[in-house]
Amino acid sequence: MDCPTPTPGEPMASSYDLTKSSGALEADEIIDTSCQFCNSNCRLKVHKKAGRIIEIRGEDKDPVQAGNLCVKGPM
Repeated sequence: MDCPTPTPGEPMASSYDLTKSSGALEADEIIDTSCQFCNSNCRLKVHKKAGRIIEIRGEDKDPVQAGNLCVKGPM
């Protein structure tokens, strides 16, 4: 990977996006579950890394939310 030459006076970190393709952010386990906030029981994918939740996504095939989370889900 070619590293861009920083402009003088520009912080070097601004040239890189350290969050993309980071092994630290890749789940080592994905658990299928459902949201219990209402009676729709929207399906969820809980992504875990080293036993900790790092992300919660909606299930793409969920007929209610079609892969999205409702306003209550992220809470």
